[in-house]
Amino acid sequence: MTKYRENFKLISKQLHKGWITKIKYIEDLNYILSSSFDGLLHFHEVENLTYKDRSFSLHQKGVNSFVYSERHRFVASCGEERHIIMWDPFTRRAITYLNGHNTSVHDLTINDDRHHLISLGTDKVVKIWDIRTYKCIQTIFDKVCYRPEDRLSCILFDKFSNNILLGSRKINSWFFKTQEEIKTSHEFPVSNALYNDEFESVVSCDDGSFISVWDIENGKLMSKFGNAHVKAKSKYGNSERKAVKITSVCFDESERRLVSSGADGSIKVWNFSNGQEISMCLPSKPEARNYEVTDLCFVSNENNKQEFGNILAVGWNKHVFIYPDNKEEEIFESNIMPQSDQGIKHLDDIMTVVYSSKDNLVFTGSHEGRLIAWNFETKRAKFELHLEDET
Repeated sequence: MTKYRENFKLISKQLHKGWITKIKYIEDLNYILSSSFDGLLHFHEVENLTYKDRSFSLHQKGVNSFVYSERHRFVASCGEERHIIMWDPFTRRAITYLNGHNTSVHDLTINDDRHHLISLGTDKVVKIWDIRTYKCIQTIFDKVCYRPEDRLSCILFDKFSNNILLGSRKINSWFFKTQEEIKTSHEFPVSNALYNDEFESVVSCDDGSFISVWDIENGKLMSKFGNAHVKAKSKYGNSERKAVKITSVCFDESERRLVSSGADGSIKVWNFSNGQEISMCLPSKPEARNYEVTDLCFVSNENNKQEFGNILAVGWNKHVFIYPDNKEEEIFESNIMPQSDQGIKHLDDIMTVVYSSKDNLVFTGSHEGRLIAWNFETKRAKFELHLEDET
């Protein structure tokens, strides 16, 4: 043993001011790279461990891990912050910041062949990023509960088995299949879907503000249009239009028109076959606008012997808005429930609404767990639904 020790020179230096979280020799750069809870990453020469003017210091908090891409020649590092920094190891300048995790990022691995960076959050959420576009292309939630500590300690991509390996008390293996390999109906999460008897089709919408119409006979897309709900956004003096999530949809009584609502509080009526906007519903009072609409339903004029049908909308405003379906370009609501002098009312966001034609009642449910029945004709609360006290 002494014979072998004589061939090595022991070098000891204080290089970090905090715990060292990872150290790796990068053959492509001929440097040892280390990260620490002091927020720094240092390049060390193999011979003497010097690192003068060779550090990366854009992390504001401790660094948990890093990974180097031989093909793309960049370093990605993560830590107690919720973002990942991709940076150039030669200039030590940031290329981009990857935002998307809701907790600090614990570990990173890379699949150079597919141009993917894979990250692991402390909440056991795995994200796959496209290195070329800097966008997250897939999010995986690990719902398995690990004992005694419900956490994952590390992540690794094995290119030979095409698996993602996760470390807890044991090694977990996930077969790697990215979102771009999976055929999907929408590019964004689907928020609502309705079946249309009149046209024998399915209408679906998503968080990217796209509305799609599908043929149920062959499953093919018949039509699609985007930017159904958009919100003006000012950036650096320039006006931009940002797509808004579609929160709810319903058909009119003939099922020939679609009513949709957005997270910005907007309500629109569509000819969903060709994507033509027919009208927009607006509260008559400006202060009642911009509250997110959570649910919609349509009340036929045949049920109430009225000149027009009515669109009912509920949401964060804690009221039921009633819009007469008079096919005008802009529709202002004529009534709201409850009336201001009523004692029975929702104290939290209303999440859902449904209409009973048999009893001419509107039922609403709110976030605080309350269900209220409203008389549609008088626009007043009739009763609350609640469990009877046990006797």
